[in-house]
Amino acid sequence: MISQKQSKIRFFIKGLDMIKKSVGKEKTNKPVDVIIMQLLLNEIPIYKTVSPTSEKNYTLEKIDNVPPLAKMKISGDIVNDLNERIEAYQIASGMSVVDGWISPSGSTIRSILNHPKTVIKNDRLKFVRSKIANKKTSSITVQKIISYYQKQYAVLSSDNKDGLEYILTTAKADTDLDNIKELAYMLATTKHETAHTFRGIEEYGKGAGHTYGEEITVTDPTTKKTYKNKYYGRGYVQLTWGYNYQRLDEKIGNGSYPNKTKTKPADFNTGFKISNAIASIYLHPEKALEKENAYVGLVWGMQKGIYTGKKIGDYINAVTADYKSARKVINGVDQAQTIANYAEDFEIILLASAA
Repeated sequence: MISQKQSKIRFFIKGLDMIKKSVGKEKTNKPVDVIIMQLLLNEIPIYKTVSPTSEKNYTLEKIDNVPPLAKMKISGDIVNDLNERIEAYQIASGMSVVDGWISPSGSTIRSILNHPKTVIKNDRLKFVRSKIANKKTSSITVQKIISYYQKQYAVLSSDNKDGLEYILTTAKADTDLDNIKELAYMLATTKHETAHTFRGIEEYGKGAGHTYGEEITVTDPTTKKTYKNKYYGRGYVQLTWGYNYQRLDEKIGNGSYPNKTKTKPADFNTGFKISNAIASIYLHPEKALEKENAYVGLVWGMQKGIYTGKKIGDYINAVTADYKSARKVINGVDQAQTIANYAEDFEIILLASAA
């Protein structure tokens, strides 16, 4: 039988992944960690007392006719308010050290997570979801997300910033993508697959050593012009195989391909029609790198399961969000946990931008 002391220790260990870096005065202050601490401290009523000897005298005990400190606005940018609230909590809880900052495993976070108002029995993402109402992607604020992202990870070059802005702006207006969790995972996947550039890129090695990297002769059925193409990975999520290029081409409206689910090169040139040869990504596979086509490949491709047969809805939907297993939509389990971590950060940032 687990004793009360053992249970408390287990509780502490479970809660110590709530933030990843220190927050507060002169600390890292990553937006995701700031947002989480704002949410946590907003749950705890802190009262300012009237003291002739100190202007900074706080208590956790309710004071009649005195309202608690106002709740902080949830924003990864508001660091000064958070610094002051951390210090107020440390004073109110009688901590021996009042320094205005919190480490991921120090006494302040332990104390906060042991407060009756913030008993955390699940992970930090579930906690955030319980405090910020779920929104649709149409409610996100693009520039806030970009600002948060750069503070969370790294400053983006102009081209890379434009790439992220395009994806976010397009997603915000996309009626086929209303689930913020889906968008979070798509952004995480794009971050990984494009080497953090958020721009369509070619697969390193251009398919060398893979069957899909072999050259195929393709004939335009209308003009009879031939092309020698290789269908290695391109785009936001590395579109591969000729039949997938055909499927995306048909979705975009450039032609029809009755054999688009076949994997044999001999099948590719049978019975298809091209309605827009200039725009066709099957005839011109480099067009899969263009942002408009790459976006369709990302969203429609993941939703329809054109990469592995697994759909993003199998893992991320209104009921659940299994970010680690969702990697199977693109590439088995390769880098699954890394991408899941990105997705968690993106979801918190997206929710805060829409709060």
